[in-house]
Amino acid sequence: MEEKYKVLMAKTSADSEEIWLPLWMHLKDTAGVMKKLVRTWVPDAVCVATGLEME
Repeated sequence: MEEKYKVLMAKTSADSEEIWLPLWMHLKDTAGVMKKLVRTWVPDAVCVATGLEME
């Protein structure tokens, strides 16, 4: 694979480096996972104590 394209990759297949997700898709996936983790595990008290909103 060309070196310039490696900058745009974030995830590759376990079976082959030829199958990969573009960076934008990896970031969208990561944001979704983080949203789920925050909503599931971060207590409301943390948001109150830090002055941050859940969103």
